[in-house]
Amino acid sequence: MLALGGYTVAANLVSGDGAIINWRPRPSARLAGVLAAAMLVVFGNLGTARMFYDGFKQIGRAGEPEGELLVGAVQAVRGMGRYLTFQDTLPYGLDQWYWNPSRAITPGEGEAGPITEFPFFTFIYADLHAHMISRPLTVLSLAWSLSWLRIAIRKEKRSRRDWLLALFIGGLALGALRPTNTWDFPVYWALGLGAVIYSGFLGESGSRTRNLLFAGASAALLLFLAQFTYYPYHYWYGQGYQSVSLWEGSRTSLIDYLTVHGHFLFIITAWMLWEVREWMAATPLSHLAHLRSQLGAIAFSLLIFIALLGWLLGRGIQAAVVILPLGVLCLLLLLRPGLQLGKRVALVLTGSALVLTLIVELVVLTGDIDRMNTVFKFYMQVWELLAISAGAAFAWTFADLLAWNRGWRWLWTAAAVFLLFCAALYPITAAPARIRDRFSNLAPHTLNGMTFMRSIDNYYELGQKLELNEDYEAIRWMQENVSGTPVIIEANVPEYRFGSRFTIYTGLPGVLGWRWHQVQQRVPIGDQPVNQRSFDILAFYLTQSGADAMEIIDRYDISYVVVGDLEQAYYAYVEPCRPEDDGSGVYCDLRGYAFGMPGSYEVDPGECTALDPDNESGGLRCPTYGLDKFPRMVQNGQLRVAFQTGSTVIYQVVE
Repeated sequence: MLALGGYTVAANLVSGDGAIINWRPRPSARLAGVLAAAMLVVFGNLGTARMFYDGFKQIGRAGEPEGELLVGAVQAVRGMGRYLTFQDTLPYGLDQWYWNPSRAITPGEGEAGPITEFPFFTFIYADLHAHMISRPLTVLSLAWSLSWLRIAIRKEKRSRRDWLLALFIGGLALGALRPTNTWDFPVYWALGLGAVIYSGFLGESGSRTRNLLFAGASAALLLFLAQFTYYPYHYWYGQGYQSVSLWEGSRTSLIDYLTVHGHFLFIITAWMLWEVREWMAATPLSHLAHLRSQLGAIAFSLLIFIALLGWLLGRGIQAAVVILPLGVLCLLLLLRPGLQLGKRVALVLTGSALVLTLIVELVVLTGDIDRMNTVFKFYMQVWELLAISAGAAFAWTFADLLAWNRGWRWLWTAAAVFLLFCAALYPITAAPARIRDRFSNLAPHTLNGMTFMRSIDNYYELGQKLELNEDYEAIRWMQENVSGTPVIIEANVPEYRFGSRFTIYTGLPGVLGWRWHQVQQRVPIGDQPVNQRSFDILAFYLTQSGADAMEIIDRYDISYVVVGDLEQAYYAYVEPCRPEDDGSGVYCDLRGYAFGMPGSYEVDPGECTALDPDNESGGLRCPTYGLDKFPRMVQNGQLRVAFQTGSTVIYQVVE
């Protein structure tokens, strides 16, 4: 869907733009679409090429300090020779080939590194996050905006029905962005509204004022529909992060900036410079005389530009040497008379992308982890805007290439091929590495995301081996036999472990899912309601009282209780424990079992064993006997065994 959307937008940017000029061919819409789709969905950034270069330097140093510039290049050539002759291998683990380019910006000391994901990484990682789901919708909104402009520039008359239907579709597409991935809607709504308003300058012949008023009314209706079509969502939604603050941490170095965006910017910059050259060539020298009256304004603008560039560089924003000049070039080219609509749109998309890359150097969303997600979410949008613009720019440049000086033509061709090859290195290296980097090499290759559990025999939690095959059988039973949406209670463990596995694989509701995501989705009300559920799950499994367990079952309307190896690992014993000062019992710290847990657990000290027999002060491991209550609850008629395999039992609450 994303590739088709990218193809559509880039192809329509180029389609119909200009006639054949003397012997120059018409730019190929198909070339623009195919290349935009490839750069948008398949290609990566230049991080893989940088990994090769840095890796070659490391194996080519021969005991020397790692060099820079010419010294580093010599080391890299030497290392490449060693690599190609099988004398040495690159110093990277399997996971680094697909992971490192997604973290291409070097963070400051103690900072969480910014995420520089791009669609191919997102798709091969297969993490069904909001930023993944929303990508086809963002490009759909661009396609709608472009279609509105193309109708306007053709001066086609539309019936009231067609006008309302088009706005409704636009409102539906743009409106979907906010509930899908909130980060996306400000930029794409602005582009959509801008397209509708700009259509007032392109519309049917007649009063310019009337056209602009009509465009303004259309923009207002579009905004209303984008909000109204998802009104139930907005009514219940509570915005968590609502403010921005100045970013005072580390900045993106120029090399890191170009690692992420360099291949796009080269193609777009070359095209823009050619457009400037064509503009100048078509402009009689006498027309430049009109600029004499504007020399003061031009000089003042130049001073503002130099001052702004100096201020940004003074704040350590090295990328400003790329962002500001290219941004100004976009603005100047937009002033060119007679410029085709597709080229104007590409310039706006490029300028918008440049502005976004500058914004993340200056501000951060309050509540972010340093600027990890601020860079991440906006850079995904930048990737789309630049990939589509670069696809169109490549087609325009390729069509005019024969008019170039031969030397420049060969230089552009060599540089473009080299950069696109470097960007293509990511899927070539990352996809095989991601496929080979498996939980178990014994697991079958299948689209069934559960079957790995039948092949794992070395998975441990808290030092206890888990029989995942038993979880597989129990989950399959639940998938096949449980109807409706009954609530499950199961182990809730720290993030990035195997917790909530039954709710994950069945889709049935649990008392608590991924704790941190639940907190993030409820920022306006704080994390206490989520933490309370975590405490209650812990209390449910640790308590020896069936009555206390039934109180929690009633509170959450629980129908099924899971007791497997994971529950045994987390709740049969607790640690670390220490004797009370008065010798009356043993105090166990429960904070490692439930985030923010304020309480403790007291047990008979005679039942505990030392965590480290050689170190008396190393703490104790104590049994809870909390899981022993479930067979008693079966005898009391409160529960019944619905399914059992090995040591894994699913209990059903008796109504």
